[in-house]
Amino acid sequence: MPDTTITLTTGKKLVVKETPEEVREKMSEFLKSISLVSGISGEEGVLRCSKAEE
Repeated sequence: MPDTTITLTTGKKLVVKETPEEVREKMSEFLKSISLVSGISGEEGVLRCSKAEE
């Protein structure tokens, strides 16, 4: 079973059972549901957030 580590902006780390793809999908759905991402797809917004940490 894969484990994925999510690092929050506070530095706290969460280990979840979902794959990175599942996490991105769930985040994309959430961002779309709260209309946080406009003008770009939710998936692109998640990828941008992920790349900002690199």
